[in-house]
Amino acid sequence: MEQYVAGLVTGPPCETWSAARDVELPAGTMKRPPRPLRKAWSVWCMPDLSRKEFVQVLVGNTLMGFSLKMMVLQATNGAYGLLEHPADPKSFRAHKPDAASIWSTEVMRWLRETFLFCFLTCQQGHFGAKSRKPTTFLLAGVEEDAAKRLEVEYRTTPLPDASSIGLDSWGWKTSSLKEYPADLCTLIAATFDTWLQKWLHRQAEEQVRAFNEDAAWVKDLIVTEEDSDKFFGPDFNPTVLPCMEFTNTTAKELQRQLPSAPDAIVTCVGGGGLLMGIFKGLEAVGWSSSCRVVACETEGANCLSQSLAARELQTLPQITSIAKSLGALRPSEAVFQRCIQLGPEHFRSVTFSDAQAVSACLRLADEHRMLVEPACGAAIAAVTEKSPALEGMKRVVLQLCGGAVISRSQLNGYAEQFGLV
Repeated sequence: MEQYVAGLVTGPPCETWSAARDVELPAGTMKRPPRPLRKAWSVWCMPDLSRKEFVQVLVGNTLMGFSLKMMVLQATNGAYGLLEHPADPKSFRAHKPDAASIWSTEVMRWLRETFLFCFLTCQQGHFGAKSRKPTTFLLAGVEEDAAKRLEVEYRTTPLPDASSIGLDSWGWKTSSLKEYPADLCTLIAATFDTWLQKWLHRQAEEQVRAFNEDAAWVKDLIVTEEDSDKFFGPDFNPTVLPCMEFTNTTAKELQRQLPSAPDAIVTCVGGGGLLMGIFKGLEAVGWSSSCRVVACETEGANCLSQSLAARELQTLPQITSIAKSLGALRPSEAVFQRCIQLGPEHFRSVTFSDAQAVSACLRLADEHRMLVEPACGAAIAAVTEKSPALEGMKRVVLQLCGGAVISRSQLNGYAEQFGLV
């Protein structure tokens, strides 16, 4: 079984890099303060170390090398990585220009020149630490703007005036300073979640692209936190019961919530899995003859409407609509036959442009603070564009679905593309 590292959080030990070693101590504080083991001009090892000190430095260098190697592997494979270490003391102690720091090493300067990493410096005092504790993160898989935004968003406390190097009147006590405050851990988790959401979005797009290229049934595209939580493809497949059983419940829920059957249910359609679930649900509650189903598609992904117009199944050469997440090249024959059997009184197929679908998505986002994909926007457009299929209908239910592969920035990009801003 192949195993993968999705995320890495590391921090090479700071004991040999600590700025505390460069602090001038008051007389009588300690019998023997720890001396610096590194300097800016001899960053990897001072020349006159004892055997014990040399072993300390060697262990520190080895772990730092391992951490950097893993960070590069994470970055070059599109995975997440975070390396934490105290900020460069020269940035906040100008009177110590010869203080050593991992951030001033040649390898870190080289990493700064690549496009694989970003650097984020924060004060742990903003996250519950008792002193300022300036800290720098090396991040892979997270954009710098996003990291800076999260750092500001997750601050929980004003910056304390105190500073600490783990020294009291009796000596050195630095162990408590090595603990992350809980809110800093939350920030670290938030940076990982930012990468994870981007990764899930990218995987969904790749799988949808593969579906359109292969014209094959897409199974179990993404497994999220629960094993039963799947991303299903757009085709109707009676063997994939969770998808149909889920959409089957729509009519049962409406029956509990409404005094009588709605005049119409509006939904989007790809290959027909969602649509067939609605058909079966209406049949189960006895509403098939009193509720019209309006199935919406976008131009360039409208295999069902083209098939109904031709009175036989049609296969699209490719999906040309931006609404690819629900796009199928060919509708299910079972769904196609059911639509014909129901007739225009109980079923209507309507098609909208990509621009109309995006406009509907924007209106939903502005008015209801909900993000959905353009595929779902086709269904909303039936209402916003006042489709003749809903003429005379007073009680209309709009079924929304599809938000896994959309973000507000993407939606804004579509708006610019179609001149909707």
